[in-house]
Formats: sequence, C-alpha cells, structure tokens
Amino acid sequence: MMNPLVMDLSTVDITNKMVDDRYRLLEAQEAIQEFANNLKCDKWEGKLPFISSPITAYFEGGMEFHQNENLLLFCLPQYKGLKIYFNPCVYPSPLIDGSNNGFEQLRIELERAAHNNGYKLCCNGGNKTNRVFLCQCSRKYRLPTHHEKDALYRSTSLHNDRENSRGADGRTLSRRTKSVLPQSSDNTCKFRFTVEWDVDGIFFLCGIGNAEHNNHCRIQAAEMCFPARLLQGAHREILKDLGGSYANCGVGRNFVFKKEGLYFSRSQVRYLYRDDEFIYNQHATDAHVTAPGSLLKIVKF
Repeated sequence: MMNPLVMDLSTVDITNKMVDDRYRLLEAQEAIQEFANNLKCDKWEGKLPFISSPITAYFEGGMEFHQNENLLLFCLPQYKGLKIYFNPCVYPSPLIDGSNNGFEQLRIELERAAHNNGYKLCCNGGNKTNRVFLCQCSRKYRLPTHHEKDALYRSTSLHNDRENSRGADGRTLSRRTKSVLPQSSDNTCKFRFTVEWDVDGIFFLCGIGNAEHNNHCRIQAAEMCFPARLLQGAHREILKDLGGSYANCGVGRNFVFKKEGLYFSRSQVRYLYRDDEFIYNQHATDAHVTAPGSLLKIVKF
C-alpha cells in the first residue's frame, strides 16, 4: 500500500510545477505585449534600391539609367513635382503599348526589391494613370462576411494543439483563423509611395508619400518566405516540370534557393506542384503514383 504522505508530496510537486509554468507563461505574454507596444512608437526608414534615371534627368532631358540606392529618399517634400523614370524599354508605359504588361513587370520587381529589404509591398488603389504602393501592414484585418458575432470555436492550445477537436462537440465547431494584419487603423503602417505613367514612360512620383515604417519591425529577407506570385516565369515552369517528374517538395525548395537564393516553404512548392489530373490519375502505375495518389488507391470509399 502506497504511503499517503508520499502521494501528498508528489501532488504538491505537480501543483508547484503548474504554478511555475503559468508564471513563466504570464511573463512571456507581458514581454510580448511590451515589445508590441514599443513597435507603435518606433519608426524605421524603408529602403528601395532600383534601376532608374537620375533626378537631374528631369531637367536635362537625359534617359540614362543607373542603380539608385534608395528611391524612397525622393518622397521628401523638397522633391515635389519631379519625376524619376524607369527604363521604358523594360517597362513600357500602358499609354504606349496599350497593355498593363510593363507596369505588372515593374510591380513584381519593386515587390522583390522591397522583400530583400525587410518588408512586403502591395499595390492598392489608384486611377487610370497611377498606382499607390503600400506596406502590407497598412491593411487592417476585416472579418469575413459570414462571421457570427457569438460563434463558438474549437478549443486550441499553444503546445502541439492538443486540445483541438476534443470531444464530439469540438469536431463540429469552426476552426480558428490566424492573421498578421493589424486589427485597428491605429496600428497600421503609414508607408506609401506613388507610381505614375505618361507617354514618356512609367515614373516614380517624387515629393509624395511616406518612407517610414511603423507598428511593425523590419524582417530579415532570410527569415521571410518569398511569395510564390513573384517567382519568375521560367523558374515557375521548371518547378512545374519538377512536379511532373515526381520530385518531392524538398527538391523544388532547394532548386529555388540554389538559383535565386530565395527561401520557399515546402507548402509553397506543393502549391506550384499542384495538378489534380496528375495526382488522381487512376491509370498510373504503382511506380509513378504520387503520395496522395497512393493513399487514394489504398483507401476505398
């Protein structure tokens, strides 16, 4: 028979450990909240290196294009009314070729340059002759239209999500969603600049915008997954060919890093590999069936 005193002591040890764990969790939450509050006050200068015409070209009429270390310096008010043109041979004006191909290529290159400098750009707003570029953190999170105010959700936990889907009732409830977007306008980033075009080409509009980021920190490019939409067409096609040759997602991820030095997640590569007709081909041999296809052959509905 177990000694009651031993049982009591073990129970006390477990209780003390639970209290210590809770105390450390509260300390971590307070540290995270303090860091988030500091971000609201801290500002940092954005950087956007790009090939463009020098600022003197506006007066001299020259069209020589060189590497500009930071286009965002020309958001200052003293440069208002000036234009910095991008190469019209590479990025033709929509007013000249009648299509948006030149601007779309420029948008991709600008977003790639921003990604390499620790933030993400998004093109949002404008009219027939201009577009406004914002920081991704400038968008406020909006609830989905089907959201119910008093809706119940599945239980979740930070450690391995052990509480998720517990019980018959839990499995029928909605899943929680996550978002990195701010929940109020006071916590959004105010970074922005404008790109316009005329018959001479596409240009950076000087003297307008805000080159400072706030309410979020700069992220190292090596710590951000590169957006799949910005991958060049040739490399995108090669990735699809790798998927068609039954290469796993790790091979595709390593290919992108070797060629471009970009970090892709396996889920991003899997998205580019995706081909429903290929995966669910019922006539494929066992040696040429992908992992999802193998499961479908084993499981009978």
